[in-house]
Amino acid sequence: MSHSRRRPVVDAIQLRLSLCLIGAVAVTVALSAAVAVQSRSRAVRVARARSAMGTLLEIDAFGADGASTEAAVAAAFRAVDEVERRLSNWRADSELSAANTNRRFPVSAATWRSLSAALSLARETDGAFDPTVGAITEPLGLTGHAPDPERARPEAVGWWKARLEPESRTLLFATPGVLIDSGGFGKGEALDRALAELRRRRVVAARLNFGGQVSLLGTATSSGRRADLDDVSVAEPRSGSSRELCRFSPGDRSVSTSGVSERPGHILDPRTGRAARFAGSVTVVADTGIRADALSTALFVLGPKQGVSFADRRGIAALFVVPCSSGWELRPSREFPRTRRVS
Repeated sequence: MSHSRRRPVVDAIQLRLSLCLIGAVAVTVALSAAVAVQSRSRAVRVARARSAMGTLLEIDAFGADGASTEAAVAAAFRAVDEVERRLSNWRADSELSAANTNRRFPVSAATWRSLSAALSLARETDGAFDPTVGAITEPLGLTGHAPDPERARPEAVGWWKARLEPESRTLLFATPGVLIDSGGFGKGEALDRALAELRRRRVVAARLNFGGQVSLLGTATSSGRRADLDDVSVAEPRSGSSRELCRFSPGDRSVSTSGVSERPGHILDPRTGRAARFAGSVTVVADTGIRADALSTALFVLGPKQGVSFADRRGIAALFVVPCSSGWELRPSREFPRTRRVS
């Protein structure tokens, strides 16, 4: 048989091999999806809740058996307690409280990482989020101390005035009166540490709700989703209201919302020292809790017009809920997940 006559046969064989390969890949993907769904459906569910850092922390976890899952959840709560011992402004014995009373203070490796992340986010947001806002929030009584407005030092606010010295792992304050407020990043950091414990202990899936900030782990495929676990809702930003405006699926990420419904006037613009003027809310989806926490604060300070533009430029997934004549308008950035309206 000549080469020209053998060619159709060869082509046919190659086509069959290609189709077999495509079929094998499809089967593998389908099996992986099925395993992901079955792993959670067959896992033991443990749901626990308790007070932490002045709010409620709810952990809903799925694991191989009851004992190991209970142990993982307990470890996650301990991780949150450890963050509170390090970063709480409300505790006089915390590491951060000690640092705030010194111009120069050596910090633990964990606190170094937390502060480094917070100051990096302040730089990224051009100070719309700024942990040194404590020079204003503490005298106003927003961090658990007795109010004394005359002690407010707006001139001491500025993330560049808090420096981390790598060699000695020391926190340095460039001027007197600089104070770190962990309110815009502490809860997100605690969620990250709790989630790390659950991962380390091989929890299959989990949902953590920490005073409204949600972090998810091991969300199932679309065929195995459970709306009560994998969906996050956005409520109207009105004090006392729980009416949902929309829902979305963030995947294995963290979701933080900042808004006037939490405590009107409690979010300050670090650049002016005054309460942020936006009368709605902003929800941010990010890969880490500390990033979602800080960015939702920053975007709330920026407001919807500047905030959406900033989010689009930086690839941030954000959804603004803006008051309008008909109620509420949803303004998402380009990266925000698809939302489903709630009737």
